[in-house]
Amino acid sequence: MMLGGIIACVLAAALGVAAAGGAIAGQNELNARATQTTTAEIGVQFAQGMQDIEQGNYALAAERFRWVLRVAPDYPGAAEGLVQAENALNQPSTPMATLAASSSQNPDELFAEAQEYYDAGEWANAIRRFQDLLVVVPTYREDEVKEMLYRALVTLGLQYVRGERLQEGLAYLDQASEIRPLDDQAEGERHWAKLYLTGRTYSDLNWAIAIENFRAIYDVVPSYRDVKDQLWKAYVSYGDFLAALGGHCDAADQYDEALAIRGSDEVRAKYDMAAEECANPTATPSPTPMDGVTSGTPGDGVWTLTPPP
Repeated sequence: MMLGGIIACVLAAALGVAAAGGAIAGQNELNARATQTTTAEIGVQFAQGMQDIEQGNYALAAERFRWVLRVAPDYPGAAEGLVQAENALNQPSTPMATLAASSSQNPDELFAEAQEYYDAGEWANAIRRFQDLLVVVPTYREDEVKEMLYRALVTLGLQYVRGERLQEGLAYLDQASEIRPLDDQAEGERHWAKLYLTGRTYSDLNWAIAIENFRAIYDVVPSYRDVKDQLWKAYVSYGDFLAALGGHCDAADQYDEALAIRGSDEVRAKYDMAAEECANPTATPSPTPMDGVTSGTPGDGVWTLTPPP
C-alpha cells in the first residue's frame, strides 16, 4: 500500500507537469504567431509612417510611430520619425495661402484688398489678408471682418473636406468655429470628415478603432465617400488578425459583419473555417498512462500498479 501511494503521488505530479507543459507549449506557439505578426507589422507601419511624412500627413505619421515605439521601443528611426512628425504638427496651423504677406500696414488698404479677394471667391487669399488685418488692427470693422473671415473659412473648409484635402479642410473649419459656432451643415460635415480621417488613420494600426469610426458613419450615411469599402476591409483584416492569433470565434464575428456588408466567396470560406474552429477547437492530446499503470474508477484519483504482461 505504501509503495502504491508513493507511485500514485509520483504519477500525479508527472501528469500535472505534462498538462502544464502542454498548456505552456500551446501558449508559446500562440505567442510565436503573435510575435511574427507583430514583427511584420512594425516594418509596415514604420515604412508607411515615413511615406506619410513625405505626403504631409503628419498626424497619421505620428500615430504610426507611436504604435511602433509602444511595440518596439528601440526600433531604428522610429523615435526620430515621431519627433519630425510632431514638430510639423506643432507648427502654426494657419491655412495655406497662395498670397505673400502684404507690405502695407494701412488697415484701409488691407481691408480693401481682402474684400476684393473675397468678392472674387479667392478664399485662401481673402483669409490671408483678413488675418493680416486682424494682426495690425484687431478691432478694425470688427464684426464685418470676422463675418467675412468666417464665411471664407467655412466655404474653403467645406470645399476641401468634400474633396481630398481633409486635413486642411478640417483646419479651416476648426478656425471658423473659433469665431462662432458652425451651422448644422458645416458641423455635420466636419463630424463625418473627422470620423473618416480617424478611421483611415487607424487602418493597419488598430482595426478595432478603425471599425468603430467607419461604422459610426456607415450606420447613418452609408454612401459617404468609400466608407462601405473601408468598413468591409477593416472587418476582414481584423478577422484575419484575430484568426492568426487563434481567436477563431472573434474572427468569425468579424467575417460575419463583413459578409453582411458585401458577399465574397473568399470571406465566406474564411468565416466557415473560423466558425468550425470555434465550434470544434483542436483538442489537446490527453496524457497516456505509463506501461504497467492503470487507473481505478475514473475520477477517484487512485492509481494502482499492475504487473507488465
